[in-house]
Amino acid sequence: ISERERAVCLLVAAAAKEALRAAMSPETCAGLMRLVSAVGQGAAASGESARSSRYRGDLASALTNCETSVPCWIMPTWRISQCLSPAISSFDLVVLDEASQSNVTALLALLRGTRVLVVGDQKQVSPTAAFISEDRVRELKTSLLRSRHPYVEQLLPERSIFDLAQTCYA
Repeated sequence: ISERERAVCLLVAAAAKEALRAAMSPETCAGLMRLVSAVGQGAAASGESARSSRYRGDLASALTNCETSVPCWIMPTWRISQCLSPAISSFDLVVLDEASQSNVTALLALLRGTRVLVVGDQKQVSPTAAFISEDRVRELKTSLLRSRHPYVEQLLPERSIFDLAQTCYA
């Protein structure tokens, strides 16, 4: 890439940032800056310590000022419940990429969309229930059977959301 092309790229990036900043309220800008800070702090702290809990609270607080102002959120499914409100159908579209590697816990992310796009590959490795005993898997299956849920097998921990989507929408 030439010096001229590099300069053009930097100029376009700066113009895009300025246009975004001009379109946002001061509260949204402040919320985004607090969010960046909270995510950075949260990444440094893990577990269930008091500090981690405080960082998660800071993250949730920062999001209240900017969640609806950002047109597209990209994050791993495990972070969604930490970062975004739990409102059902709060997003126009939820895209779950690598769905063949996601288990039933990804449903919490999918419930947030009025439309859902599940992207996966049946040739990829499915999720494992490595840290769940076989007795616990049997208990889950028995519980689901009692509820007469039609997709019992697809809701078990070792099955993927891609499997569930294929079964439901084949």
